[in-house]
Amino acid sequence: MIDYLDTIPYILLLCLLLFNLTINTRKSNNLCFFVLFVFSAIRYDVGFDYMMYLDILRYDPDYDRFEFLEYVLQRFAAKTYILIFFIVNSFITVYFTKWTIEKLSVNVSVSLLAFLCLPLLYTHSLSIIRFWSGVSVLFYATTFLYEKKWIHFAVLYIISYFIHGSMVVGILFIPLVLFKISRTVNIILLIFSFIGGEFVLNRILGSSLADYGILGQRLNYYVKIATTENGMTKIPFLYLATDILFLILWPRKNNNKSSAVLHKYITIFNIGVCILFLFSFDNTLNSRLCRPFLIYIILVVPLILKHLRGEKRRISTFAFTLAASALFIYTITIYNDTLGKSEYLPYRIIFLENY
Repeated sequence: MIDYLDTIPYILLLCLLLFNLTINTRKSNNLCFFVLFVFSAIRYDVGFDYMMYLDILRYDPDYDRFEFLEYVLQRFAAKTYILIFFIVNSFITVYFTKWTIEKLSVNVSVSLLAFLCLPLLYTHSLSIIRFWSGVSVLFYATTFLYEKKWIHFAVLYIISYFIHGSMVVGILFIPLVLFKISRTVNIILLIFSFIGGEFVLNRILGSSLADYGILGQRLNYYVKIATTENGMTKIPFLYLATDILFLILWPRKNNNKSSAVLHKYITIFNIGVCILFLFSFDNTLNSRLCRPFLIYIILVVPLILKHLRGEKRRISTFAFTLAASALFIYTITIYNDTLGKSEYLPYRIIFLENY
């Protein structure tokens, strides 16, 4: 049973970001990002994998299954102060996302709310810690593709890979950013993702993916270790409905920079949804590979709202705020059968625990 009093810390967090929608200044946004960072950094037993990481740091400091940079951090934290592992990963997740939003979003406060509330984003970073550090670094790396700063992108891309190996899929950002992909092609890709899943599964399990280089090796690895992630049966359809809405709202005219940017962001998000369904035979695999692209939803939403006018914008903003808030409450109160509780409740602070 969920004790709804346990949701109070999350409700307060949500209220802060809702209030920030009415302010949206640099200082107010900085405060909100800082609160998100602290909320993540000092938590205890919040998130599916939290206790696994804590046990590794306490009892198995030589554990060598992490990627290089996370392995170095794990060893350092185990020998000095265990909490450093969670503080550093929380900082990376929140602040690399912050720097990306500040560079690419047309409304930081709306992007902030989307990051907090939408499934598989901030709340999920509390569960899959290393992975989300990699996603955030890769997210920031993509900003340099728009500026054609190839070395900056390459360095951050490599860093993201050495945080979590699944970030190898980030190589797809190069063609997605450099080339224009039409609405029609996006629709075709989405349709193909529904019928291509069986082929992909047979290809992965029926051939040696090592022949396809590092990307193939990582896909094969995730297929072999994958386990079903809680709640993933409904989330793909939520994002599918959102993707279809974005494609419907796709600006027909491409005669200004804002429309061209929106086309690009929707295309990247659409690729994330395609991956969700292309690899739908396994919920861990698809949720991992799609995340670097799905996160672009926090850039799409404020840009679409900007394209609307007058009453349509006010109604749409209110509808998004209401829907996002509801999704946030739903996410944190989902009962996880494996844990015997919600992944996120109760919210506990590590300084008050005997760990």
